[in-house]
Amino acid sequence: MTTIILSALAFTSGAVHIYAGQKGPRRYAYVFKPLTMVLLLLIAVFATRENTSLYGLAIIAGIAFSLVGDVALMLPKKRIMIGMGAFLVAHVAYIVSFSSGTSAISNVWLLLPFLVYALIMGWTVLPHAGKLKLPVGIYEIAIMVMAWRALERMLQMGNTGATLALAGAVLFVISDSLWACNFIVKRCKKAQVLILITYYLAQWLIVLSV
Repeated sequence: MTTIILSALAFTSGAVHIYAGQKGPRRYAYVFKPLTMVLLLLIAVFATRENTSLYGLAIIAGIAFSLVGDVALMLPKKRIMIGMGAFLVAHVAYIVSFSSGTSAISNVWLLLPFLVYALIMGWTVLPHAGKLKLPVGIYEIAIMVMAWRALERMLQMGNTGATLALAGAVLFVISDSLWACNFIVKRCKKAQVLILITYYLAQWLIVLSV
């Protein structure tokens, strides 16, 4: 019941944030974006209290650092390096979480689609990244590893939690790809709503996997 209530509140808060970001007043966006992440964080905290594990603790860390990244990117001058650094730590936390209780690698060929996608994104995004080439490149590698570990977990464990985590990881890749297109390449200027929808859904599904 707690998860259902917090999820409903998180969806409401996220919807208000998206609406405020598009239609205004924009000051509401500065309240409801972090509030949405706090609500998702609470879902993970309550789930982990019932069954403490490395998986749950790492998810909590990932959500917490995502919150830091969100706040950094909302600041007037968009502290991009702080934001990217926080999200990088979040992805490392998710990698630790998805890797817990699984073997290192079940099939080397599973790496191929992630490698191909990383190369495509690098070829598309890095030429436009300027001084951010290195951090953007490291970040893209981290999110590909995160998605790969989610796939490995789902194939090795095959339970509902692992499936939810994989769905969340895929949506996170989509959201970050759209963000890169919008912020760095500057060719997806109308994608902000889709970026936020996929981002919130990704984090929600990952939290539900605890």
